[in-house]
Amino acid sequence: MIFRTKKSYKFFIAFVAILSTLFVLYVFFHQISTAVLTLISITYTGILLLTIEAFLFSLELENLFIKSPYFKLKFDDIIEIEDSEFGTKIRTRWKIYYLPPIERIEILKELIKNHTKHVLY
Repeated sequence: MIFRTKKSYKFFIAFVAILSTLFVLYVFFHQISTAVLTLISITYTGILLLTIEAFLFSLELENLFIKSPYFKLKFDDIIEIEDSEFGTKIRTRWKIYYLPPIERIEILKELIKNHTKHVLY
């Protein structure tokens, strides 16, 4: 089963990317210091990377593992999954993963919850 980024987040981040593109083009047509242009370019690159991540990121469920381009986690290692409009947080024993908001994350929460019940008893 594959879990993808929420559509509302994709639209939001695409809207931010379009607005920031217009702002960056406006700023580059004016005479501004090199430091400010560098800062704006770095920020714009970050926004574009977040946009790419929003459209390409997915979580894949394989047996008792959650796999993504960044990590592969066992169900036993996951302590908690929190979901909000602007992000999903997966807390494990060793690390906290901050991800874009994921569609149908409730299914994954229930699977983790049921798995931990079986492990504890």
